[in-house]
Amino acid sequence: MLLFGAESNFWKVPTMTNELHEALERFNSLPDDAILPSRITGIILGVSERTIRYHPNLPRVQISRGRYGQRVGDIRKLCREGMPREAA
Repeated sequence: MLLFGAESNFWKVPTMTNELHEALERFNSLPDDAILPSRITGIILGVSERTIRYHPNLPRVQISRGRYGQRVGDIRKLCREGMPREAA
């Protein structure tokens, strides 16, 4: 039986992880050379991690074995300038 009243978890918004919360709180104070994990970059830009992986303006930087991220400066630049329009 599905309940959509007060007992249901259907409408609850998932809580942010500590890593995501800290990154978003400190994003404006981070230096341009700081590295954010690709997962956080995707959340900030509103795209999937796969899109981040293959985006031409967001070069990957290895953080550790199997973990990659992007420079905060590159993320800020993409936020300011937007996605480049591809030739049709």
